Amino acid sequence: MTEEWKDHLNEIFLKEFLRAPFKEMFIEIINEMLMTTVEDDSVAEERENLLKKIFLKEYKLLRVFSKGMLNEIVNEMVISTDEERNNLLKRIFLKEFLKKLSKERFNEFVDKVLLSTDEDKEHTSPSEKATEEETTHTYMYNPVPGKHKKYRDDEKHSTTLQRMKRLGRRLCRKLGLKEGLLTSSWNDHPRKVGGLAFPIEEDGPVVRTQYSDVRGLYVEDLEGVIFFGLPYGEPPVGEFRWKPPRQYNRSWAPKVRDGTVPGPGCYQSRCGPNDGDDVFQCPRDRKVSEDCLYLNIFAPRTILNSAAAKLPILFWIHGGENEQGSGSAYFYDGRFLSNKTNAIVVTTNYRLAAFGYLVAGQGEDAATGNYGLLDQAAGLRWVKENIGSFGGDKNRVTVFGQSTGSDATSTLLISPKFADLFHHAIMLSVPLTIPHKSRWEALRLGDHLADKLGCSHGDMKCLRSKNSSALQAGLDRMGTFFSNPYRPLEVSVKWGPVVDGDIVPGPTVDSFAKGHFQSKPFIIGTTSEEAVLYIYSLYNKPVTSLVTLYAIYAAFVHLKAVEVSIEYPTETNTSDYRPHMSKLTTDWVFKCSTRNVIRSAVRKGNTNVWLYVFDHVWSFPHLWDYQKNCNGHVCHAEDLPFVFQTTRLPVTNMTMTAEEQKMADAIAYYYGNFAHTGDPNQPSRDAAETTRMTMPGTATTWPKYNQEGNFPCLNISTPSTSLIHDYRKDKCDFWDRMDVYNL
Repeated sequence: MTEEWKDHLNEIFLKEFLRAPFKEMFIEIINEMLMTTVEDDSVAEERENLLKKIFLKEYKLLRVFSKGMLNEIVNEMVISTDEERNNLLKRIFLKEFLKKLSKERFNEFVDKVLLSTDEDKEHTSPSEKATEEETTHTYMYNPVPGKHKKYRDDEKHSTTLQRMKRLGRRLCRKLGLKEGLLTSSWNDHPRKVGGLAFPIEEDGPVVRTQYSDVRGLYVEDLEGVIFFGLPYGEPPVGEFRWKPPRQYNRSWAPKVRDGTVPGPGCYQSRCGPNDGDDVFQCPRDRKVSEDCLYLNIFAPRTILNSAAAKLPILFWIHGGENEQGSGSAYFYDGRFLSNKTNAIVVTTNYRLAAFGYLVAGQGEDAATGNYGLLDQAAGLRWVKENIGSFGGDKNRVTVFGQSTGSDATSTLLISPKFADLFHHAIMLSVPLTIPHKSRWEALRLGDHLADKLGCSHGDMKCLRSKNSSALQAGLDRMGTFFSNPYRPLEVSVKWGPVVDGDIVPGPTVDSFAKGHFQSKPFIIGTTSEEAVLYIYSLYNKPVTSLVTLYAIYAAFVHLKAVEVSIEYPTETNTSDYRPHMSKLTTDWVFKCSTRNVIRSAVRKGNTNVWLYVFDHVWSFPHLWDYQKNCNGHVCHAEDLPFVFQTTRLPVTNMTMTAEEQKMADAIAYYYGNFAHTGDPNQPSRDAAETTRMTMPGTATTWPKYNQEGNFPCLNISTPSTSLIHDYRKDKCDFWDRMDVYNL
């Protein structure tokens, strides 16, 4: 290797992306893997095994590379021409993780570095050099576009094996590893592995399920395992669009299912291949499909010990206004939460927008809505039937969600149809005041979509004839639409559950008030400034007092509007009333409806309930780059980075302070205890389950909501958690008197 190459690599690649000791390894990979072409499957499999050994076992590069990217490199790049390889590298690397590296500089890197044929031989032994001299003229990559010298049929496997073993020995020397560590399992008779990118058993844990075996990933630093993309329902496509989910019942045998790559997310906008990355909402690799009923499992490695105690489940339902989101989004990666709580975290997809909630037509072919909710229930049913294979306890399932995912959780609580599927609930930032639609309102929304698609109202044949992208395009054209002009809050959540008297028996707040809910332990709470995100999105410029009063009168009938105006008087010394509107809306939509529901639960006999408020402004300055007005505020979703602790994933490019880490650990302590015992203060008594469950010094005992008679609320913040009594009492007493939680 020339000094010029080394300097160029160090300047462009190492400084911008890789950390030592990966530089030399990557040079070796490029030299060894890109300079030949292979036609024999067994040779290709040995080559894949080599990449697996280097990338996964010794270098743990899954912390830096995405699994999808590695698969694509292995499966496509090594058999492409040099020109195709050049373009593929640029496309994959730029798309997957080199977002901060300019395209021009990366093109320069690919052209001048990766396509070079020089080899680093400074540590090559004389015998290895002799072997290279014998084989190079036959097997070296030919840098002429579209031309490769081929292996001779009788020598291609043995020579490839020699080259791989030589590469393995070099890498061991460079890293100070025991020689042979990378090559000890290689022999002249490679196993047939079925075409998987990282196929052999050493790659990750293999679990036997009722569908046959599935292979996952090890998370070595966390002593964890991950199983991605497990189907919990048959694809809801074709004639099964707008039908309840069907139980998945296909065997994977004789193959071992690849659980190392997430399945596609459910169809949604702004997550396509030409859109920007969104670690908050979009599925990994930004792949969306109607075939999307997949879930992911994150677990401690103790599940591999059949004698270990069964662990509880934290089943996550993502938010996103029922129009966006995915269980595989990086923001909801459950590996850190699983590690902190010593529980199994399950994240899931469910059908969104019209794909999941359309109401249209009549008779047997009608779309009746609530399919997204039924998907969530189907995921829970899959967990009940299969989680034992993964070391989980089907009798300790905690459903938790945020925003519309939390609304779904509350809906599961009021529906007796789902009572046997879970045991505890955690509801983060549930917008209880935003009503579920009646059938009449949902039909009006469906008719509006039909107009945008050029279909007659209720014409299911026409609606079903639209492919996924056409249907999504129609959704994108709908704009702001009020199916009921007297319910202005639906502007925030257009699609969602429909009150049908069966799956959704009634409005959530009313159902709790009447005692129509499952008496299960639950935690519920909000951030301190929920509505800032919504008000500043709705009004992107300062608003006057007149506009504020008009908005109040538009939201409430006349007499109640007068009372609201008196309770929340407009100030006279400001030119922007959006902060005023944010406080009013946070109380009305989030905080006080939450207090109303938890008080109803206590009155109806459910005393195992806990209330919190999250009140910390994150130190990381770029969380709200897309919504600058949330900087300095505790907006909707501000708590999620601390719940999942995904700041530790390089792809999120986020940080937290030491105090914030302690706060995040306190949250994990409360949620972990709750998953184990149904009490956020009570760890499991089983020693095998409590290894990670120690009370952080910043945590405090969290009383039940009615335990002390003055309605305690846990204030989650830094430097420590604390208790607030009678939180927002005066304002919430006012909203209870107004009886406006179902407008």
